[in-house]
Amino acid sequence: MQLPNTRWSDRFFLVFAICASLFAIFMHIGIASTQISRKEWAQPAKHIKKHFQKGDVIGLVPSWALKGAEQLPNLPVLYAEHLQREDLSRYKRLWVMLAPRLGKWWFVRSFQKELKTLKRLYWLRKKITFGPIELYLFQLPTSQKLLYDFSSKKHLRQAEVGIETPTRERRVRGCPASVTGQIDWLSRWREHPGWFLGKRRYFFGRIIQEIDNTPRDCLWVHALRCKVIRVRYRNVPLRGKLKLEHGFTTPAPGSVGPSVRVGGPDMMMSVWVDNRMVKRYRVSEKQIWREYGLDLSKLKSKHTHTKGSVEFRFHVPGLRANRVGYCFRASLRAHQAPPAKR
Repeated sequence: MQLPNTRWSDRFFLVFAICASLFAIFMHIGIASTQISRKEWAQPAKHIKKHFQKGDVIGLVPSWALKGAEQLPNLPVLYAEHLQREDLSRYKRLWVMLAPRLGKWWFVRSFQKELKTLKRLYWLRKKITFGPIELYLFQLPTSQKLLYDFSSKKHLRQAEVGIETPTRERRVRGCPASVTGQIDWLSRWREHPGWFLGKRRYFFGRIIQEIDNTPRDCLWVHALRCKVIRVRYRNVPLRGKLKLEHGFTTPAPGSVGPSVRVGGPDMMMSVWVDNRMVKRYRVSEKQIWREYGLDLSKLKSKHTHTKGSVEFRFHVPGLRANRVGYCFRASLRAHQAPPAKR
């Protein structure tokens, strides 16, 4: 085709329009070729529902293949972007619905890396192919016995939550100080939606937040500059391994300026056992969901009793605003578990 004798700019835009149209057609054909219908998703879902057992959980690869989850109502489904990184200790078996077709075009991947990692971590019991979908069943290791769940409704009802104004020695520059370290303990707990109410409304409770592109069931702590948030649990077994997980939610938009201005560590969380600090952690807003382990059995020599208080204290010295959500999870488990049956 011979282009008319026009200016170079007109020719450029004409060529650009033709290329854009061809690219749009190519995209449309490519996306259409990777579609998986609800009827195709229904076949592996029917097999899962038939053989589902107590303690099973279902994972989707990729995590955004929500048509697969539509076929599994009232069953536990993990919408985790990195399934191999998730804590599956509460489950016994893992079903994985893998759709390689969704990753072979445009994304230039077929999710084989995730699959290889899962095979290395867990025991593959079954593999069945249903058209474009591959179904895997993994046997998970026997988890450690749960000794104490800090997120359970029973223990949340008994938790004590307070807002402390630090003393002059511990305060951050520019923050008001209290001579004795004044603590305002919040008066009562409402299970729906889970507010602690004190002199002023303050939210601390169990909530589902998206962190690291994954919905997480965690305890949400509202950040207050110049204050220390204290969450205390009594009659906790002082043995086993304390597992901690935490991270930041997406900042809420502010009316003036950015939501967060970092002037120090984004969050400092310290763990106190019987009013004695045993560990301090720092997490940055830029870091993803992080996990830690703390062995409480090593504290036995310093405690003559088997139960005591465990307290979490949260300090946010670097925030200029309080529109950032911080979420954490904590559980206490026994040390060793018997090996899973192969």
